[in-house]
Amino acid sequence: MASDKKDAPKKAEQPAPAPTEKTEQQIFDEQIAHATARAVLIVGGIAILAALVMSTIALVNSTGSSSTKTVTVTQAAGTGTTGTTTGPAALTGGALGRQIFVSGDPSTGVIACGSCHTMKAAGTTATVGPNLDKELSSDPASATLESVVNPNKEIVPGYPANLMPKNYGTALTKPQLAALIKYVYDSTNVKAKQQAAAGAGSTTAGG
Repeated sequence: MASDKKDAPKKAEQPAPAPTEKTEQQIFDEQIAHATARAVLIVGGIAILAALVMSTIALVNSTGSSSTKTVTVTQAAGTGTTGTTTGPAALTGGALGRQIFVSGDPSTGVIACGSCHTMKAAGTTATVGPNLDKELSSDPASATLESVVNPNKEIVPGYPANLMPKNYGTALTKPQLAALIKYVYDSTNVKAKQQAAAGAGSTTAGG
């Protein structure tokens, strides 16, 4: 039996469009676009990194500044002044003379007088050289000076020559030498000690 419907005519299949070849200009434009995108990403990354670095530096500087301020405030509170801290004042007079007698002056090679001599005022008891409390009890200051700068001129019996160093007069400065001689003289000469005691007594009575 014949079919009442006629077979519908089949549509002819359309061939797939052939791929369009890109022109050199299109390829060039795409390459430029890709390069630009990469450049933008790189620049953006660098900018972010730079911002992080700057933030870190600012934080470090801020921390250091705060620490410096804290130290400054502490010093001001401890010293009562905002000026620079200085070392101890240089010794003079009897204090300088005592220091040289007891400790010498290592910077100039001068040894301590007390390392060889006994002298009550300085608290030294060495016996290498003469007991200064006995030998200088009546000597004037000029004799004390002579015994320091020229020790071989007058030698105490029982002690050899060249026992005492001869560099005190050349190694010490004039203020150091003067302070040493005055300290030894005031500490050993009987009259000098009596005068000092009398002066101290009058000051106490009048005070």
